Amino acid sequence: MKKISLLLIVVLCLFCQAKADDALTLTAVTELTPTAIQSLPVTTAAPSTVYDLLGRRVGVLGDRLPKGLYVANGKKFIIK
Repeated sequence: MKKISLLLIVVLCLFCQAKADDALTLTAVTELTPTAIQSLPVTTAAPSTVYDLLGRRVGVLGDRLPKGLYVANGKKFIIK
């Protein structure tokens, strides 16, 4: 109960002060413009590099690779 009454007193004091000064004005926001991000860079998809299980670079996806286990884009795949 004390917290509520204290809050009410503070609000009433602010309202009375604003009425007495007659300087409190409220403005409406009529224009919404972004202020932080104007545009995002567009990147083209580069061919994914393919590695063998020892971590050696062996080519890019789409190359003709010999039979074996490979890793590309963090995923393992098998060429039979």
